[in-house]
Amino acid sequence: MLRQLTGRLDSVPFKYLADWTQRIAAGELTFAKPERPTGIERYAVVTVRDWSTPQAYMRDLASTDRRDPTVNVYGPVYGAPELSTDEFPVLDPISNSYSVINAPVPDADTPSAGTTPPAAPSAYWGNAALGQ
Repeated sequence: MLRQLTGRLDSVPFKYLADWTQRIAAGELTFAKPERPTGIERYAVVTVRDWSTPQAYMRDLASTDRRDPTVNVYGPVYGAPELSTDEFPVLDPISNSYSVINAPVPDADTPSAGTTPPAAPSAYWGNAALGQ
């Protein structure tokens, strides 16, 4: 199963996506400017915030209680990075700023994902142990 997954990462589409991502990061633009949406699609606004470290895997976020969505209105949004880091990112959507909360552990010798070598090399990070 692991071999099948790593084989898919070596596929041609992934290679081109990685290449295009690196070229965009270097400042390259697309060859054609897309047209503005027409109709109701013109009114869609999407805000994307990258509010953690590049190595952290953000599993989920929480901003309110599902049973009462009026709790914590305009308050901070808390990230759930699972095992990728010991820092919980906190986003303030009003000031567009973020901070982190360091997760306390009761025992300093508690194992973490950062001390476990990866099962397979990352396409971007290689064999680096992340989350330390």
